[in-house]
Amino acid sequence: MVNLLTARAAATGKITVFNGQQWRPFLHVRDAARAFMVCMEAEPAVVAGEVFNVGDYNLNHRLTEVSELVASIVPHVEVAHVDNGDQRNYRVSFDKIHSRLGFRTEITLEEGIRELYEWIKPNYTIDLSAAPQFNNQAMIREFAQSAARSSPLCACCKAWQNAPETDCRSRDRRSRDKRSRDRRSVQPHSVLVSTDRR
Repeated sequence: MVNLLTARAAATGKITVFNGQQWRPFLHVRDAARAFMVCMEAEPAVVAGEVFNVGDYNLNHRLTEVSELVASIVPHVEVAHVDNGDQRNYRVSFDKIHSRLGFRTEITLEEGIRELYEWIKPNYTIDLSAAPQFNNQAMIREFAQSAARSSPLCACCKAWQNAPETDCRSRDRRSRDKRSRDRRSVQPHSVLVSTDRR
C-alpha cells in the first residue's frame, strides 16, 4: 500500500484512500530481513515451532494517517477519500516478538516513504502506478502468469496431484490437517516467522 500510494502521489499528484479509518501494520523490508536473522540466531527453545508477528506498534497506522504522511513528503499531492464496504482492520500485536526476542523495528514509516520517494523522483517518466512492484493487481497477475508457465496446475493441485480426489476443497482440508500435525512435530531448529494477522 505504501509503495502504491507513494508511486501514485509522485506520478499523478493524486492518491485515493478508501474509507481511511482501517488499521494496517507496515514493515520495511530491511526490518523484515533483520527479524529473520534475529530468529535464526535465537536459542532454538525460544523460537522452535513459534509464529511471530514481525513489526512494531509504532508501525500500526490508519490508512488516513498513511495518506497524510505521503502527502507531507511528496509535494503537491491531493488526497481523495472514498467510502466503500471494505472495513477490514489489521491492528497487529507484536508483544511476542518484543518480549521473547527483544526485536524492535529500526525504520519508521516516514523514513520508508522518504526512501521510496527519493528512488522514484529520478524515474518520473516511468508509469510507476502500472509497474508491478507498485500495483498489487499487476503483481498478482505476474505471479499467476509465472505459475501458469511453469505448470498447468494451481498450487493446491500441485501439492496434491497424486491424490485421488479432484475437489480442491477436500485437498485444502487435508492440507490443513497435515499442517496441524506438522506443527506438533516441528524439529528443534525450525523457525516459523510470519507477518500473519492471526
